[in-house]
Amino acid sequence: MINWTRTSCLSALAGILLAASLPACKKQEITVSEVPTSSAPSASQSPLPPNHPPINETAKTAPQQECSWTAPEGWEDAGATAMRAGNWIVRDSSGNSAEITAMAFAGDVGGDFANVNRWLSQIGAAPMTQEDFAARRNGWSFSVGNRPALLVPLQGKSEAILAAIVPLPDRTWFFKMKGEKSLVEKQRPSFESFLQTISWHLPKTP
Repeated sequence: MINWTRTSCLSALAGILLAASLPACKKQEITVSEVPTSSAPSASQSPLPPNHPPINETAKTAPQQECSWTAPEGWEDAGATAMRAGNWIVRDSSGNSAEITAMAFAGDVGGDFANVNRWLSQIGAAPMTQEDFAARRNGWSFSVGNRPALLVPLQGKSEAILAAIVPLPDRTWFFKMKGEKSLVEKQRPSFESFLQTISWHLPKTP
């Protein structure tokens, strides 16, 4: 009688403990947490510098097939980029260098006056007034691939810029040399010859 009671008690206690543990196990199995995932920001979502054309617009407005050219001997090809349809470096025996780029952007990118003053700031020179710009503009007339253009020479204390601005109906091409002043001056004939090699492959207007 005593043994049966002890056995029954032990069995009953074991049953109670087992029953109590089952709901807890079940509860752990059905508790599911969903963590929302966030996708990495795309390139178009990344902030760009102020006044910078959108990356997708730049890619569309600088098509390399729109024009072709022949670079002079001595210009080291630095490779085209998303923004630069052409990209070269030229050096002299003294170690001076200048960079030449060919780029296109939609519209007029603020206009010739604004672009010239931006370039002046790049070489540490004082900005032009509207009157000064208007007086010099006619002297900058040039032709690039039989299209009217401006050839703009600018000088700072140690650096200079020589840039051609070629407006098209929906975009503007910029061919620009920037570097050590004496080297840019020495390379001017080569730069002008380069501009004369440019051929345009534009769709015919109806």
